[in-house]
Amino acid sequence: TLIIQAMGAARKQGNLPASLLELFDEVTKPAIDLQTLLHSYMTESFFDKESDFSRPNRRFIHQEIYLPGYRFDRNRLSLFIFLDRSMSITQDVFSRFLGIIDAIVRLSHDFEVSVVPFDEQVCVDEIVSYDAQGGVPVVAFAKGNGGTQFEPVLEYLSKNSGEKNLAVILSDGFFTIEKSPAVQTLFLLSEKKNCARFERYGDVVYFDL
Repeated sequence: TLIIQAMGAARKQGNLPASLLELFDEVTKPAIDLQTLLHSYMTESFFDKESDFSRPNRRFIHQEIYLPGYRFDRNRLSLFIFLDRSMSITQDVFSRFLGIIDAIVRLSHDFEVSVVPFDEQVCVDEIVSYDAQGGVPVVAFAKGNGGTQFEPVLEYLSKNSGEKNLAVILSDGFFTIEKSPAVQTLFLLSEKKNCARFERYGDVVYFDL
């Protein structure tokens, strides 16, 4: 406690180097795994707080444990996942990420997920969608050429958002953004230094791939 108080005082005076400040934050702020964080975000954004046994929580059914799910306050949970092909991410890591999303959206009565790769343009021909009646698809994506433009994503959302509730942007954040997307947006960024400048355009979460 004394160390934390001393570092807090030195921090206010500007006497600590940036590298030590980052270490200080990592030690004093507990890490939250991505699944827990996304579950909390989706629950607060899209699910009523009222539990409902009419659609039990699928997480424990295989153990013959029936717990209530959440009553959904909209007719359909529909979201885009925009995958930045220029970032450093393996097929295996993305599959695990998609599995986290799937476990959360299946708490709802009805849903649709569309995975949309992009780099300098939205790769319309590579979009993969699935709903509550299907399992998690294998999403194969080619690496981009290194460049990323976000304006095509904004244009795509303006034209195709329809009844979509949420756009999730999975990226390193190395692109220019000048206006907010047409729907509620969650930026999942793998580069902590890029997080601050996205805060005015949506919700921002840093995570380590």
